[in-house]
Amino acid sequence: MKEKMTPKKAALLGAGAAVVYGFIKGKGIFNVPRFYDQHKAVENYLRTYHNGANHGDIIKTNDGWVCIVNINEEQILLNLQKSEDGAYIFSEEKLEE
Repeated sequence: MKEKMTPKKAALLGAGAAVVYGFIKGKGIFNVPRFYDQHKAVENYLRTYHNGANHGDIIKTNDGWVCIVNINEEQILLNLQKSEDGAYIFSEEKLEE
């Protein structure tokens, strides 16, 4: 005999699916573990070129990764690409308000 799905079980199942989806996509608290190497590269880059700046989540693109960096009152779009030798190549684009 099949057991009926109770609302509590359905809610737990839905919450579990959301957590797994967030982990796979690297959203929220799962962004740093998912993109650990890229976060370290961005932090090193910012320490060198924009000391004191902070950045948001890293998002995978077709040819690399991207994140938004807050520098004082400005924001830039920071693009990362990985070269064949494993080094990261950065490019910046100022975001207009």
